[in-house]
Amino acid sequence: MDTEILQSASIRIPVRLLDSTTYASKTGITAPTVYLQKYGGASTAMTIIHNTNWFEVDATNMPGVYNLLLSTTNTDTVGWLIVSVKDATSDHFIGVFNVVAATSVTVNTNLGTLNSTTSDLNTTVNTNDAAITQLQNTVSTLDSNITTLNSNVGTLTTAVNGMSTSFSGFATDMSLLRKAAMNRTKIIPATNAFVIFDDDGITAVKEFKLYDNTGSLSSTNIYERRPQ
Repeated sequence: MDTEILQSASIRIPVRLLDSTTYASKTGITAPTVYLQKYGGASTAMTIIHNTNWFEVDATNMPGVYNLLLSTTNTDTVGWLIVSVKDATSDHFIGVFNVVAATSVTVNTNLGTLNSTTSDLNTTVNTNDAAITQLQNTVSTLDSNITTLNSNVGTLTTAVNGMSTSFSGFATDMSLLRKAAMNRTKIIPATNAFVIFDDDGITAVKEFKLYDNTGSLSSTNIYERRPQ
């Protein structure tokens, strides 16, 4: 067995004892002989007290399995810790443990926390990247819609401008009709002309040539007028 133990920690270690002859799981051992060797030191006997620092786990369901409780004194030296457990009728159990300084465990724990935090951060970054991509797609769609809207506005503006031109021509025609009906008019014999004047009664806005029923210019026997 090779595992890490935190320096000066009180910890239970598992021990399995087998019959020295049949190698069957050994149950009912209450006072085995236990020796410890700390790193660089001599082997030292450990005082065993049943159900205080020595426990049988379960003789029925886990026969031969015991727990040995190491004290803070047992684990106070950094380095290899060898544990020897034997009963008069059992095989010899040897366990080798690596006692590590608290700072080493703290560093490993902090590295584990850092790795976990980094993983969470990566997940958050990936989530944010996906959200940014979705936002960019939304902005792209919005830009496309704005472009379409601008095109529609341009078409509408062109149509409105066309209507404005039509209304302008219509207004001009209506103004001329009003002036023909309401303003001063005059037949000029010298030129066989019919003249419609502007609102000032002086400025000519429209002139017609007058003809008789033979198609000749005439200002007396008027049959038709033709715009000039």
